[in-house]
Amino acid sequence: MFSSITGPLIALLAFSQYAAASCEPPVAFLPPRLDSTSLESAFTNISSKLNYFFSTPAFAKSSVSIQISSSDETLWSAYHTAKKNGNGTTKIDGDSVYRNASNTKIFTALAVLKQHAEGRIDLDGPVAQYVPGLNVSGGGNVDWSAISVRDVMSHVSGLQDNCTCLKIRCERLFADMI
Repeated sequence: MFSSITGPLIALLAFSQYAAASCEPPVAFLPPRLDSTSLESAFTNISSKLNYFFSTPAFAKSSVSIQISSSDETLWSAYHTAKKNGNGTTKIDGDSVYRNASNTKIFTALAVLKQHAEGRIDLDGPVAQYVPGLNVSGGGNVDWSAISVRDVMSHVSGLQDNCTCLKIRCERLFADMI
């Protein structure tokens, strides 16, 4: 009986190794070499294109800061000051401060997902479990126990933009942290 199973088993194992090896996608392109000459050429090209776009009317009201960094240093940066900005800014540079608005949502979501992957956060658990300040009484009629972390991350929690009750509770929470 052993010998009747051995042949097909060896064939199956051999085929599975071949199948696994042949399922690897081919490399679409080789990673670029990061020597100073190729980077300088790429950054010069990018700068040229950006200068063209910044000179168009579409950028008359938009200020921009762009930076490309390695783990050690800033490799390249570019700045554009809007001609028609509404806040009186006269020059955009590396020290300029911008309002983040929704730009931080992706980083917050990634941090939460990392915590979930490590078993520290249950996406379907109530958000108040992880932000105890939300359970503080006063301000608004939000049932925080019915709102999950997943709901908040998916923007389906039912909370209104700039929810006053959330603002009050977050201010209390952050005041306690400082």
